[in-house]
Amino acid sequence: MKFIGGTRLRERWNAGRYGGWIRLSVAGALAAMTVTRAGVGLAAGEAPSFPDVRPGDWYYPAVSDLANRGIVHGSTDGRFHPEASVTRAEFTAMAIQAFGYHYTVLQGAQPKQVFSSQSDAIAYASQFDHAFVRDNQTGAVVWNNYPSSDQSQLQRDSTYSHFSDVPYGAWYWPVVEGAWAANVVHGVGGGQFAPDAQIERQDMAALLINALRLSGVDPGKDVLQPFGDAGQLSTYAVVPVAMAVKVGVVSGDDKRLLHPKDPASRADAAAMIDKALQIPPDQLQAWQTRTIQQLQAVPQQVKLSLGQTQKIVALALRQDGEAIPVSVDWQVEGNVGTIQGGELQAKQAGSGTVIGTLTTADGRTLTTKIPVTVDASVPVQVELAVTPSVSLVPGGQAHIQVTLRDPAGQLVPGEVDLNVSVSDPSKGHLDTTKAVVTGGIGDLGTFTAGPQYGPVQVRADIATQGWKGSGQVTLNVVKVQNPVNGKGIWGTWVEWGTSGYDPDRIVQTSKQAGAKYIYLIVRNQPGEGTIRPESKAMLDAIVPRAHAAGIPVIGVVYLVDDPALDSGRMLTVAKYATPTGERVDGLAADIEESPTSESISGTMIPVRQALGPDYPIIAVTYPPHISSAWQRSATYPWSTFGQYFTMISIMDYWHYEDRAYTADEVRNEIYNEAKAAAALTGRPVEVIGQAYRMNTASGKPFATVPTGEEITAAMQAAKDAGASAFSLYRWDTATPEELSAFHNFSW
Repeated sequence: MKFIGGTRLRERWNAGRYGGWIRLSVAGALAAMTVTRAGVGLAAGEAPSFPDVRPGDWYYPAVSDLANRGIVHGSTDGRFHPEASVTRAEFTAMAIQAFGYHYTVLQGAQPKQVFSSQSDAIAYASQFDHAFVRDNQTGAVVWNNYPSSDQSQLQRDSTYSHFSDVPYGAWYWPVVEGAWAANVVHGVGGGQFAPDAQIERQDMAALLINALRLSGVDPGKDVLQPFGDAGQLSTYAVVPVAMAVKVGVVSGDDKRLLHPKDPASRADAAAMIDKALQIPPDQLQAWQTRTIQQLQAVPQQVKLSLGQTQKIVALALRQDGEAIPVSVDWQVEGNVGTIQGGELQAKQAGSGTVIGTLTTADGRTLTTKIPVTVDASVPVQVELAVTPSVSLVPGGQAHIQVTLRDPAGQLVPGEVDLNVSVSDPSKGHLDTTKAVVTGGIGDLGTFTAGPQYGPVQVRADIATQGWKGSGQVTLNVVKVQNPVNGKGIWGTWVEWGTSGYDPDRIVQTSKQAGAKYIYLIVRNQPGEGTIRPESKAMLDAIVPRAHAAGIPVIGVVYLVDDPALDSGRMLTVAKYATPTGERVDGLAADIEESPTSESISGTMIPVRQALGPDYPIIAVTYPPHISSAWQRSATYPWSTFGQYFTMISIMDYWHYEDRAYTADEVRNEIYNEAKAAAALTGRPVEVIGQAYRMNTASGKPFATVPTGEEITAAMQAAKDAGASAFSLYRWDTATPEELSAFHNFSW
């Protein structure tokens, strides 16, 4: 069940009024009643009692009956308040609930028909394109055939309001929209409904006659003569009120007065609705069928395989196109199947006809005929399953498996050929268009997500004679958010051969320190687009563990300023799947040479084409060398970086002299470099901070390393400069003091 917009009908507690006397809740009112188009059956149990509704009151039977049916309830003080007035919205809600106008079929925002049965509504709606079925009590869309790409249009259509003063989201919006769609209410003119206005007695009568499908029936000229104030009726109300008198819904007071323009009380409303519900079904249908012009069935033709069923909905249409609830006699000619309760079941191959017959109260016989074709193919249930996930980033892959079951639920034996297709090639492709399934279970191949976002359907159709069926599964190519935010760490355990490599400990300590992402340097085979075994082992061990801990992983590839080689190596890392079917959550290109705009474009264009424009790819560079000792970045094509990369991560290792650094020195360095990188590229910036010991020119390790105070100063400066993230290089060489400062800094 799909809820559009989240609107649910709730109890109406109106300040200043005795709210809550009509309770429209699934758990309350609906559970206490059984609704049909011909009336409402009493629920079991005693009627609720109200201290202000006593035996002997003229309205006692009606209020008790409606309370037992679940249509009216007491207010917050437990009373009914019979003399209180009723608004137009409140009375409309009562009528929709009492007479079963529960489901509206809409095409666009235009109503087609209203049904009491959800299954009938769905069967009727399925003949239209871009149709949906709305629950008139909750406002929920319970079925639709809008394409996935048109969900925004469905949102607009399903929240449409016909009346300018009945806004979507108001408690009465679903019932008033349902009543309008059912031709039960017409408003007060000027596109308004006046939901909070007190309803007049003549308007209650007119609404009920519409709800009973008796509008347009001539009750005779003399029906209103006995009533002394009949001349006070508004012109539009004369015929409906006369019809209400004819069928016993309106009887006037003991002085034979109608009081047509008096505001209706709650007692009046309950009495009038209860009288309408007491009309004998055969008498009501006799009046209703006088206006029927045509008998119609949906669908207009039926094609089934052996054993399949089809719901058939009969509509007795008036001249204005409104449907009348009727009982139709069904029969099947041609011995192709049987029909019961409007459900046709195919039992024998061949052609036949379903015939529906209705005899009206004035002696007319109306028929409708539906051609039926039943083929000899055995229907097969085609089930598609996806691993590891139906949600994919551009370039991501998923494996699709198929299961075939016969009508008894057993696996289909032997070999079955399948044709396989993808609904939108821009969103991905399968590595096969045909498949052979043996023994009911098989593979359909691997789906690779394309550059465009959104849902895409993979469909399998049986191509082997004697079997018939199709199935599909919806995948979703999603726009990935940049996972590099806040605090992160750099892992070089395999790259540098660090001792004590323990994947469980690495992920555990990272999470404890508050790291929100992990960089892994991945080694490629020299000159090849393949990953070295030791790097594969690292990915296989850390990626699943990090994901289980809620930490994304970024694969780092060192660029060698060779576009063909660099793009191939990047895509190899992005597409590599661990044995658990998981991939890295983004790429980082380590740019330490002196690239040109042409070499960066040559590398990144094929990568972006394969992975999509929003796949996270970070450019790891030297800082713009405002005050640092790094020099290679002087000729970097910074604007080109901004064109292709999601973020710029500057390796600002400030501790490049073997001496003590002050916090102010660190702050100035980091702040200025981060500001410059953002200005040069127009991209978010990450600062990669230093947690390792540098070497002197002769290769001797520094005696000094960054202190915890330096780490804190660097992180604060990055944050003050507007950087999106800060990571430590390297995690495996960080001192306890550095780790403590990183852990304690809030980002």
